[in-house]
Amino acid sequence: MNSIQSDNWFASQFLNQRETPNRSDFLIALIICLVGLAAYVRTLAPDILYGDSAEFQTLAYTLGVTHSTGYPTYLFLGRLVGFLPINAPAWRISLLSAISAGITLAGVYLLARYFTKNRVGPALGALALGISYTFWSQAIIAEVYTPGMAFTVTVMLLLLHWMDEPKGRNRVLFLAALIAGIGFGVHASVWLIALPAVGLVSWRIWDPRARLKDWKKPLIYAVSGAFLGLIIFLAAFLISDRIDSPTSFINTALEPSRIFWDLDSEDFNTSIKRLKMTVISEQWGDSLFPGGDFSFSDEWNIFVDRLTYLEFSGLLIFFAFLGMISMLIRYPAGGVFFSLYFFVSLFFILNYQVGDKYVFYLCLYIPLTAAIGAGIGFVLELIQSMLNLI
Repeated sequence: MNSIQSDNWFASQFLNQRETPNRSDFLIALIICLVGLAAYVRTLAPDILYGDSAEFQTLAYTLGVTHSTGYPTYLFLGRLVGFLPINAPAWRISLLSAISAGITLAGVYLLARYFTKNRVGPALGALALGISYTFWSQAIIAEVYTPGMAFTVTVMLLLLHWMDEPKGRNRVLFLAALIAGIGFGVHASVWLIALPAVGLVSWRIWDPRARLKDWKKPLIYAVSGAFLGLIIFLAAFLISDRIDSPTSFINTALEPSRIFWDLDSEDFNTSIKRLKMTVISEQWGDSLFPGGDFSFSDEWNIFVDRLTYLEFSGLLIFFAFLGMISMLIRYPAGGVFFSLYFFVSLFFILNYQVGDKYVFYLCLYIPLTAAIGAGIGFVLELIQSMLNLI
């Protein structure tokens, strides 16, 4: 192969190869979603659980306020699923996690398809997430983590969709910001996407020659969507707070134990103060950037050990690394967006000191498994191209 052929081959493999999911991809994504859902439903927790899951199963019906951060959006979604006339009431709330897990798998497949022409790689990336230990464990119980991932992956897909034609799709940008705002009431990790999203939008609309109105319009749509989403989230919290269920976390746990938090009854006498206690989680403020004997390097080692020995194999991590490189070359804006989301999220999560931190890693698995899909896809493309040259 001469140098000109090599250059042409390299360009055909890397440059200007950005993909956009089509109807066939959405059909494949639907199949992946349904297969995943079937697997999780088959292994779904059959009835009432314990701990936080029992709290969610109860409060989804009574609509009280849960432990921090309140999770009002999650509770209303759980209540909607709770209307299904199948199985036990507690089972239906766990079903929300299974549905969300299926949506997340479909979303990972579609995300990876933006970075590779191959479809097998993205499907295997979704499979890697679907059978990973922590993801499956959270997909079969009443918890907020797979619903939070479903919201995050949806926002990511909408942002990449908007990137194709930003001037004509500002409503897509509005919808992405709206879902992100509402998603704060599912799990706070949804808002880890905020900084990378701002960077992606800024990248796309940046043009020093553009007129002011060309800048203002997408920004107005984005800010309006996020603001409306937060208003909906706040309304959901205030409704739950107004109901003042006797099963509410504030009534059953937080207020009776206020002496341990150096609180008194006046800290709970208005909705705004109760919002501060639950959503802002003032009593857990020391858990983020805790200081003292906290070691970032130790937390990093724990994360890497879990990632490579429990969740994914070393080979899959290699494909993720390869996939991230191909993402950055083939679709720089999307690649930077994924990288920024991963490392910004990782920074905050590693500096958050709680007992069940491993479940917070789950949001990192979205860009990771999308990169795995892109990496496998690239290798398969490479093999196909080499076979074509023979």
